[in-house]
Formats: sequence, structure tokens, C-alpha cells
Amino acid sequence: MSTDLDRQAKRAPANAPTFGLTGMTPEEVQALPVMFPFDPIIPLAFGISRSSAYRALKAGQLPITPFRLGRRLLVRRTDLLQALGMAETALSSE
Repeated sequence: MSTDLDRQAKRAPANAPTFGLTGMTPEEVQALPVMFPFDPIIPLAFGISRSSAYRALKAGQLPITPFRLGRRLLVRRTDLLQALGMAETALSSE
């Protein structure tokens, strides 16, 4: 039987960060590109299922406002960081 996390991992882009069962680490959130697809990142960042994320978005209960580009929903990293109560920090390049 396939779990929701397995299905999300199969749809994730090749360059997407790896996620644990509890969501994303602060380092993974900081490492996201400036704009990224709503799914699978937002459900994982908030620790909710895909369907719950879309329902919350439709009901206006999600503290982000994605941009619609055709059929795609894109989210700004700064909006996600603000919704999670995190400060944006510059990543050090080593």
C-alpha cells in the first residue's frame, strides 16, 4: 500500500530537497528557490496532507497567497518563511 508521503515523493522534482516524515528542517526551507511549486512543498512544510493544503488554501486558512501561472500555483520563499515565523538568512556558500 502506497502512503501519501510516497506519492508526494514520486511527484517531487529531481532537484527537490529530501524530506523526513515530520516535514522540512529550517535549513531545507531556507535552501528553497525564490519561487517554487505549491505542491509538494507547502503540504510538507506545514506537515499536512495535499488535500488538506488545497482545502485550507481554498478556505483562506493558509497564511500564504500563491501566484497562479496557468494551472500551476507558485509560492515565494519569503511568504513561506514569514508564515512559518522564520527570518530569511543568507546562505553561506562554501
